[in-house]
Amino acid sequence: MKNLGAEPGHYFRDKEFHASLPRAVIGLEAEFNLFVDGKRRRPEKVFGDPSRLVRKKMIPRTGKSFQLPAGGAIYFDTGVIEVATPIVELERGCCYRATRLLWEQIRCLRAELDHWSKLHGRKCQLQGFSTHYNFSFPDARKSKSRNATKLAFLLAHILPIPVVLLAANRQSSAVGVRPRKTRLEVTVDFTPDPALMLATCAFVAGAVETVLRWEDFGLRQLNRNGIPCITPFGLRKHSSRRGWRVTGDSLGQNPFAADINAPLWKLRDGRVLSLRAIGAESLTPFRRQIQRISDLTTLQHIAAHCSISPSAPKPMTMLAASSIGDAAGCGDGRVRDTKKSFIA
Repeated sequence: MKNLGAEPGHYFRDKEFHASLPRAVIGLEAEFNLFVDGKRRRPEKVFGDPSRLVRKKMIPRTGKSFQLPAGGAIYFDTGVIEVATPIVELERGCCYRATRLLWEQIRCLRAELDHWSKLHGRKCQLQGFSTHYNFSFPDARKSKSRNATKLAFLLAHILPIPVVLLAANRQSSAVGVRPRKTRLEVTVDFTPDPALMLATCAFVAGAVETVLRWEDFGLRQLNRNGIPCITPFGLRKHSSRRGWRVTGDSLGQNPFAADINAPLWKLRDGRVLSLRAIGAESLTPFRRQIQRISDLTTLQHIAAHCSISPSAPKPMTMLAASSIGDAAGCGDGRVRDTKKSFIA
């Protein structure tokens, strides 16, 4: 008779009990600059480590990180405060859960800073710096022509324009894709609007899930799947670790500061389109997976930011994601330039 209490890998009746294969997961991270009494400070210099900021005793994790009471992680990384969500299985609703979890970590951090400020008679502010969207790359999907590096390089040609439209601002500087050992990481400036962060997460997740189903990760897949290609297109090395990024000078002119409705961008097929028209065409191959992972409302939100059609649905304010922002006290629905404004 089987031992139902047996641990995975234990033997019984000459057979081995195997656990099911791990599922794909996602996770979000956000980095913040710290200002104390109006001056930017390194959190390491002010607090030492996160355990001296957070009142409750935290469990140490790998490296310099600690587990927050809200379930995620916090650590000080080269002069910024970084918070991360727990991992979330990639399934329907995962982008909403991951986005809400990130804002819950931000709320927890804000509460601890408020307490420290009151205790020491100081004023602490957080300035959004960057957001990282992480996606696991299952071993079962790997081959010589399908590995994390090739996937990241292909995605670096697909994601920048839609991400610019959804997550960036006029003072942003880059959209990056980094291959890591067991995951991919998409980096962009911090977006102080939970609804747009949710839309960005859903678009990237849908694109990753779609591309993983392609035969290979070669650049010829761009033409095969009708993804518009701007010329010139020059990827830059990522500012940290391996990877690539599109910067303000990668496309001949700055996509972050340009008029998104103006037809300024020449494509390899000879057409000249606006950023929103390019975003609309880039969205088409990924619609099915985006709606499968998220929902129709989020897909319509993405389409509204990537469409110039008068009949396109208006971008939702915070109707579908208001509870995310409200949880962190940031549910006003405004998009601000994070390079010069404080979110908390």
